[in-house]
Amino acid sequence: MTSIHPARAKDGKPKPNGAWSPEEVDFLTESIQKGSFHVLCPDNETLREVDMARMQWNISDIIEDRQTLSRWLDEWEPKFSECMGAAAIHQKPRSIGRTFHCSRGPDVLAVYLIRLTLTMKLLLSLLALASAVVLPAAQVVSLPSGADPALSLPQALLDSKLYCPRRTDGSYKGIKNPLLLVPGTGTTGAESWDPSLAKLAPSIGFDPCYISPEPYLLNDTTKSVDYFVNAVRRLHAESGKAVPVAGWSQGNLIVQVGLTVREKDANFVSLAGDFRGTTNGIIYDISSNKQVPAVIWQQAADSQIFTALANAGGLTAIVPTTSIYSSSDEIVKPENNSTSATSYLAGATNVLAQKYCPGISLFHGGMLYSNFSMSVAKGALTSPSKVWNPSTFTKGYCGGYVADGLSGSDKDKVQFLIFKDAIRMSSSKYAIPCEPLLPAYIKKYAAANPPCHAKISSFLAL
Repeated sequence: MTSIHPARAKDGKPKPNGAWSPEEVDFLTESIQKGSFHVLCPDNETLREVDMARMQWNISDIIEDRQTLSRWLDEWEPKFSECMGAAAIHQKPRSIGRTFHCSRGPDVLAVYLIRLTLTMKLLLSLLALASAVVLPAAQVVSLPSGADPALSLPQALLDSKLYCPRRTDGSYKGIKNPLLLVPGTGTTGAESWDPSLAKLAPSIGFDPCYISPEPYLLNDTTKSVDYFVNAVRRLHAESGKAVPVAGWSQGNLIVQVGLTVREKDANFVSLAGDFRGTTNGIIYDISSNKQVPAVIWQQAADSQIFTALANAGGLTAIVPTTSIYSSSDEIVKPENNSTSATSYLAGATNVLAQKYCPGISLFHGGMLYSNFSMSVAKGALTSPSKVWNPSTFTKGYCGGYVADGLSGSDKDKVQFLIFKDAIRMSSSKYAIPCEPLLPAYIKKYAAANPPCHAKISSFLAL
């Protein structure tokens, strides 16, 4: 049995200044390559085991060099003191590799890997909090008017990516009371919504439908807007009603851009919306020749699409809107009780979770299954005013982490989705060298000559 203590090397001697030896770095690197982790923290809460062998994780794509790993371990070890203790990682054989137990664990890599680093895939890039980005002041012209711009994607493709899961054939044909659901970055409609509002919608009188913009919402956001606009038109034509919409993460940007420049719907429920981008999140330093998906470029707070949205009047609620967000969101920042929150829209019913449930920890993925967010969302969708009424709030919103009607299995599906999301986002298959140019109908609200950054210093993954 092999063990590593946070302050001692394998030979039991104290490590100088807490440094990780090359031997230990090799050991941990090999462990990640061949093993899986089973992490136990002080409260004996068992975190999900991540079987990297079955995920076919290619560590060579992640670990660039041992020096980077060593620096990373040194930087993050003290920040996880709550999971530090006398116990160590114990290695034992397993048919698919190795299992590591971290009980009051000394190895930050094991603890942090499960909670965040694996979810973001770029495991050993140097992590830091982003410095605040000063947003450009919006110069609102007016909401666009006139005929809607033409859709840029084939009609057959757009129709094929609209799916209504409660219907026998998944078709939107003949639907009478639709709820349109727009997923987040790196996912499909089914992945985002089947463990969430698609499961809850029938209990409040709706027939859920969702879109799945290709590929996994990693393309230019304005292309994804086409899928949204087409879905609203199709569902409206079938039902004869204005269509209520809910979005998660980037899905809310898609909806708000669509509402600003094109189609209007009945009402809008936003879960962790990023209407101003992310100004203070997890950053990954990457090489100067690294390319990333279009949507990653566009999530920067000073991107052209956010500039255009603000200048076109898109930071104001265009239809009755309920925006639900959390100050503990680890991805979308800043989220606070002020108009500077990235999820805040003027004229909307803005619902900060901690204002109603002080101390609640509600993370980005948790918006899809938490009792608080689902209670507010259902209240908004069924309200005569088409927005959530704060007077309906009870302390019951704050109790029980998983919403009634959902299960622990649904929560697990969302959490595992983040792993798949990270792998997709980091694939070179979808990467481009800079933020894509905006189409003419919205470009006029952005900079006349947008820059294409020749060197990428950092990017945000949402």
